[in-house]
Amino acid sequence: MQIRLRRAKPEDISRARKLLEPDRPLFPPDTWASLPNLLEDLLDRERILLCLLEDMDAGRIVFIGGSGFVTPDFLNQAIENAAGLVAPAFNAELRGRTTFLNHKHVAEANRRGDLCLLNFFGVPPRPDLEDHSALETLGNMTDAWNFFHKGFSLREIWYEALPVMREFMLRIGMRPCQERPVADGQIGTLFRFTREQALETTPSWPASAMICPRPRFGFTRGEQQLLEYALLDHSDREVSCQLQLSAEAVKKRWRFIYRKISRVDPTLLRPDLNGADQRRALLQFMRSSLQELRPY
Repeated sequence: MQIRLRRAKPEDISRARKLLEPDRPLFPPDTWASLPNLLEDLLDRERILLCLLEDMDAGRIVFIGGSGFVTPDFLNQAIENAAGLVAPAFNAELRGRTTFLNHKHVAEANRRGDLCLLNFFGVPPRPDLEDHSALETLGNMTDAWNFFHKGFSLREIWYEALPVMREFMLRIGMRPCQERPVADGQIGTLFRFTREQALETTPSWPASAMICPRPRFGFTRGEQQLLEYALLDHSDREVSCQLQLSAEAVKKRWRFIYRKISRVDPTLLRPDLNGADQRRALLQFMRSSLQELRPY
């Protein structure tokens, strides 16, 4: 099975709807009914991220997880009301109140080290920690989360979990802070992880995402998009289609990327390497320096 990780597009929501079902108990019925259109709108306006794991052989989506950076005002009010975070966040957006930060505000908060990340969805098909295939899915889920979130200056990570995900959240170091009854007689647990906790805890993937260096190269948003696609194993031809750029425009972006790297760190890319080897060396470096892909 060939699995590809990518960002979801608005048109993916209908294909992935069944994978959202495990989180239905967290939502009031009217919010749940409005969710597909709202998710499409938020994706279109780049207010949230939905990442997909897609089985390329079968042509189907096998996992979907979401996240967004929430405003401090919303976060404080929702915690005080003790009604969870996920449903109130989407309810607020449905009523025209801004919950999720846009790209500009994410960059501003990232520079301050003041980003509060809300995770939602992301229940694997079989969250059984004793099942080999489930563990493989959880590993892919972890890799996906790290790829899209590591490198941000996170102050807090939040996740509202149903019992099916509670043990997994505890194993990775997330701390329960609130509980509430939800639909189907279940209990929803609100988990939180802070930068202070990351400094005092044993290493875990949430902890490793809390502390990151500042970016050095000053890539533009377009250059960051190109690098992300390349790290997700998209060819230049695919990038050209995805970003609606000519082949020459894609090549031009690569030249600007190499130029910026050479100006800041001339030793990073060996001049004796051919073009393909230089590209591989660059991407290997970027996999461990994802802060270079974040708005700043």
